[in-house]
Amino acid sequence: MAYDVGGLIEAADFNGFVSTNAANINGFWGSGATDTGWGQTALGTVATGGIVAATNWSSLVNTLSAAGSQTGTTITSRSAPTTGNVIAVLPMINTDITNIKTNRGNAAASGTTSSTWSGNLSYTSGAPNNAAGWTLTWTQTVSFADAASARYFWNAGGLVRLDMSKTSTGTDKDPDWNTLAGQVGTIYISGRVNSAAQTIAGVSYTGTTRIGGTGGTQTTLATTTGWYSLTAGSSATTLFQLNDAASPYSGNYIRVTAAIDAGATTLTLTTTWVDAGYSGGGKSNNISGGTNTTSPYTAFGTAPAVLCRYVPPSSSYLTNSWGTPAVASSTAAIPLYADFLVVAGGGGGGAGGGGAGGFRTSAGTSGGGAAAESPILLSSGSTYTVTVGAGGPAGTNGFNSVFSSITSLGGGAAAVYGTSNGGTGGSGGAGLNASPTYVKGSGTAGQGYDGGTGWNTPNGGAGNGGGGAGAIGGTGSGGYPNSATNAGGAGGVGVSSSISGSAVYYAGGGGGAGTGGGAGAGGTGGGGTGANSYTTPDPGTPGTANTGGGGGGGWNSPGSAGGSGIVIIRYSDTFAALTSVSGGLTYTTATSGGYRRYTFTAGTGTITV
Repeated sequence: MAYDVGGLIEAADFNGFVSTNAANINGFWGSGATDTGWGQTALGTVATGGIVAATNWSSLVNTLSAAGSQTGTTITSRSAPTTGNVIAVLPMINTDITNIKTNRGNAAASGTTSSTWSGNLSYTSGAPNNAAGWTLTWTQTVSFADAASARYFWNAGGLVRLDMSKTSTGTDKDPDWNTLAGQVGTIYISGRVNSAAQTIAGVSYTGTTRIGGTGGTQTTLATTTGWYSLTAGSSATTLFQLNDAASPYSGNYIRVTAAIDAGATTLTLTTTWVDAGYSGGGKSNNISGGTNTTSPYTAFGTAPAVLCRYVPPSSSYLTNSWGTPAVASSTAAIPLYADFLVVAGGGGGGAGGGGAGGFRTSAGTSGGGAAAESPILLSSGSTYTVTVGAGGPAGTNGFNSVFSSITSLGGGAAAVYGTSNGGTGGSGGAGLNASPTYVKGSGTAGQGYDGGTGWNTPNGGAGNGGGGAGAIGGTGSGGYPNSATNAGGAGGVGVSSSISGSAVYYAGGGGGAGTGGGAGAGGTGGGGTGANSYTTPDPGTPGTANTGGGGGGGWNSPGSAGGSGIVIIRYSDTFAALTSVSGGLTYTTATSGGYRRYTFTAGTGTITV
């Protein structure tokens, strides 16, 4: 008999409402499956042909009323019968059950937001001054006892929220990052039950919802992605990205990704703050740390922080079936990138000047007109080789300098009459246009320039200059018949670097010998000056130590030695000092301007981070 006013209430009718109809109470009230089920005690059914008692009917009515209140669904008002009363058909039950099933993800209220977590959520040391930028990474998990507990949490209107803050000051970038962090607002993740928005405590949550944030350039907001939109065990999905809207920092952004584990028990949120780097206008790229944000949460500290919390379902109409999720937070170590300057030993002079040692750097223009190289990533506990190349004796190439994977080549020796051409090296040694001709040495791309060529001894012309990191060596003047008034060619200019904290030129070529008309000037950056004599043997002057300058050219003399090289590394002082420097190295260290600097002036050995 059909369930209708005036009809009998059969077990099949009751059981349909409870568990067998397409829309039934136990589907959302009991354990359910996937995005249905709140984990409450399921209503019992009545045996076929059995009696539907007042207590059965009362349980159904009361449960339906609680479910309506839980979801904020308006249902038909009805009174539950008591024992001894005659039960009667109640209208609109199937309609009410269907509406509650549709609205099952809604919640009229929420529980109290959690305030505790394990682990760390603040970067109290800030971020380093890396010209190439930096990345801060937070990994935060919300873990449930089992998959069923997770389902009950999301199905009953649970939420996970992320809040971000940074208020520390003191660096160029602090105001910009303080603003960007403050523009995020709060990012909420909901279950997206029934593939629809959920109204929870009067607010619509679509899956990923940004509340309270304004400003910046929002490039991603996955509004329809919630817990049930993520595939268990799959790679992370980007939920949110906010780029800086202020020029020239538009490459800076905050991003949030989400993933759930294969067992569907843990939500993992990864938040990254990415600074793309900026080298203009004398600005630094570091940001300040500050005070920690501690558990239990009461207020943010000043340091960069991402706070992950959950908002549990309300237990006004439901018993807690989802348990107490565990929140854990960790911050990834910031990669340590070291800037470097590696200058090799200068080449020895001949009649012309020796070539400068190779000049390679990540902190400004490299030799030979090349752009800055990328900084070196240093790993904690790892060991790296450092070698400071010596200057080459007269007529000999300089020696290589090394830092990690960076090798700068020793400067090329000047050509020696009757013996050798100009040496190829970091920068090339000077050539000789004697009879026969001794060709100039070539510089190495990204390290320095060629040596000079032109009139030379012994046919009366003065010596040419050695190549520098910043220019080709100059040409000496004069020619045959022998003249006592010819001037030596200048050494090629070096390149200035401020990695030490002050602007210093390195890797100038050696000057060529003059025959009375003037000594070839050493290239700015430690190049040795050439001789200036037509009668008295004169070796010129050596390259300056720890500049990689080429040796000056000599008259009736072998010439002078090149200057020794240098290795300088610097990294943000937010990182600790090196663990060790081996005994074979001569060095000094200083901390200033936001950097730790190590200046190596002799030897070979290793450093340990």
